[in-house]
Amino acid sequence: MSPRRRVQSSPTTAKHVPEVTSEELGKFLARELHDTVAQTLATMLLELESFRIEQHGRLGALRQIDLLEQSTRKALADLRALLVELRLRRQHEEDVISLIRRGMLERKGRGTSVEFELQVAREWPERMSAKTAIELHLIVSEAIDNAVHHGGARKVQVAMCLEPGSDMAVVTITDDGTGMEARHSADRPGFGIVGMQERAGLLGGQVSLAAAPGGRGTRVQVTVPAPAVGAPKPGG
Repeated sequence: MSPRRRVQSSPTTAKHVPEVTSEELGKFLARELHDTVAQTLATMLLELESFRIEQHGRLGALRQIDLLEQSTRKALADLRALLVELRLRRQHEEDVISLIRRGMLERKGRGTSVEFELQVAREWPERMSAKTAIELHLIVSEAIDNAVHHGGARKVQVAMCLEPGSDMAVVTITDDGTGMEARHSADRPGFGIVGMQERAGLLGGQVSLAAAPGGRGTRVQVTVPAPAVGAPKPGG
């Protein structure tokens, strides 16, 4: 039996390997995921849509295509949320208004006919911690995607304000979709609601759902302590 050779790393070689910072790693991962996985998922959606046309009249096949499209859209939405987090993790503060507006513009750029509206109260803080901005942005993104993909909404409104007489910041997402009952009857448990509640809980807040004013659509309301968004308590 030949003697086992011990492999040792060379100190002179090791010190020539450049160190990669967490910021550089985040940028690299975000870029690679966007250019590879995200593009592949987007292409899959286009191919599924083409395949759907070929299956006209075949209800079983169409149902399977619907399930595949839902799973692919969910994976793409989760990936885009991860990309946002990777790109912003290195920053100390961020403007959540710009993040939400950018998300709306990106959806419009993908050809959706949904109308988006963003209302921001004058007292809403311009800047906050990156962690808070990311969590609020992802909650709003999930609510919008639920409204469009599961509720068939044609209009989604996002309103941000500080609740008068309290120390709570409120973000309300209202849509004109099919409403909560129709979504539950479609047997789609969760709808990302659990994830939204968990994200709000990380900020010391909560998420509630109700029928939208007028009885059509859904209203998602996110409440978090005002200090979490960088706003002082009343009288503070």
